[in-house]
Amino acid sequence: MGLSEAITAAAEALSRQPLSSIIPKQQNIVCLEHNSSVSQALQLLARRHILSAPLVVMPGLEDMESGSGEPPNSAPQLIGWVTVESLLRAFLAHMGEKYGKPLPRKLLLLMTMLEKEGPAFAEKLLITLTGSEDRGLLFQVHADVSLMTALRESFVPPGKPAAHRLAVFDASGAITSVVSQLDVIRFLRDHPQLLGELGSATVGQLGWAHPPAATTASAASPGASAAPSTPATAAGAASSPAAKPDTAAASAPSPTHGSSATRGSLVTVEASLPVLLAYERMVRAGVSGAPVVADSEAAIVGSGGGAAAMTSSPSSGAAGGGGGGSVGGMIANLSMSDLRNIQSQHFGILALPVGEFLALLHNTSYLGYSQRTSTQATHPFFASGPPSVMPPPHSPRLGRRHGGLHSHSLSPHRAPSASSASVSSLGGAMETGEATASESEGRGGASASGMDLERDDDVELEIRMITCTANTTFLQLLSLLSDNKVHRVYVVEAAGRAGGGQHGVARPIGVITPTDILRLLAAPATADKE
Repeated sequence: MGLSEAITAAAEALSRQPLSSIIPKQQNIVCLEHNSSVSQALQLLARRHILSAPLVVMPGLEDMESGSGEPPNSAPQLIGWVTVESLLRAFLAHMGEKYGKPLPRKLLLLMTMLEKEGPAFAEKLLITLTGSEDRGLLFQVHADVSLMTALRESFVPPGKPAAHRLAVFDASGAITSVVSQLDVIRFLRDHPQLLGELGSATVGQLGWAHPPAATTASAASPGASAAPSTPATAAGAASSPAAKPDTAAASAPSPTHGSSATRGSLVTVEASLPVLLAYERMVRAGVSGAPVVADSEAAIVGSGGGAAAMTSSPSSGAAGGGGGGSVGGMIANLSMSDLRNIQSQHFGILALPVGEFLALLHNTSYLGYSQRTSTQATHPFFASGPPSVMPPPHSPRLGRRHGGLHSHSLSPHRAPSASSASVSSLGGAMETGEATASESEGRGGASASGMDLERDDDVELEIRMITCTANTTFLQLLSLLSDNKVHRVYVVEAAGRAGGGQHGVARPIGVITPTDILRLLAAPATADKE
């Protein structure tokens, strides 16, 4: 059976599965009312440790205003989604209206502006914000539809942006549960028999491991890629009018902030870039996460002066940009989920360099940025502990082996060479050729296994980066996404490959998201309807 036939067979199997089979059990649905403020929304999202919530109009409001006298509808009406990302987009728009573009890069100036505008933005009502929904789309679905119907008509409809989550409603219109793309990924991982031969197809065979053309972001254009046509690229072209929702086909660089270190579809951010401007780049490109690469500026910026000790060598493979569009070594990952607990009074920390922000968030140090030397180390945003950490390589709780994973140490500022599927981290790596990692994103200083971390203050915690290579299988990829509860896996060049990362530095050549996987499976619908 060929690859196209395997994809079609998997799609047919999913057509026989009801959406109800993947709905999480015993969900406690949290909704935000349309007249809630931004401050109230951020407080609720942080209190529940969630990134999104349905935006609803409470029952009876329209009937009471119209004076019809008819009994009001008993179910809240879904009018959109409020996400940390949508609130960030709205705040960026607010800052643009107040100060114009571009925003300054100077730390103290930008921090002062953010601290001034945060309280004013916090008072805005959710209903007044543009973009307070899941990519401008309102998706809700009935539990009786098939899983494939939900994919093709709601999650990844042809020619439209993808929905990251669906609200499932009953006959009365009440929201009974929320189903996310990651719920679908988890279901596929748990039912490999539905995938058949597709499960053994590799990332390379599916077209997700082709190095993008060596071009700068300003020269990139949709369709300029020389990569051969593959099932994945064909699915993306058929399903999206321009670029797939979680990777930008051609991200134009900021005219003021320099080149957006991109290779084809991969958007990266430099460690020295202010966090807000890094998120602005990601929002402009339509992505919710990006690898962080080292750059020469990282040696001289920062609020604590700790960066001066480090410099980037052109031969180290860690410098971002340059080299005809080549991406430097990946040292970390910046994601919208890193803002999970942010409040409006915390907006000032978005002026920090990305490297310093992540060092503080993860209670570690690298590239000269350190939580020990930063003047922002005691900021309330960082007080709750790192959102995603692993025990140090020789932790007594982890040992040399845990859960089928192997742990080994590397230098603090280098990522390890990737195996076929790995959980990488600054200062070490946990790898498995079978992608059985079961690390969840611990909160409040707890380890991924839910245990408190017992460590010496001189031992640095590690920032996780989930990576794969061209040899990773489809099933392994599903496990990496599902078991680690992440929304992107970076494709890195295999160790020893020509043009690969130097000195063990993981060099990203692409990124795979749940959206990519769902579009691949839903793509046969295009051929059926034409």
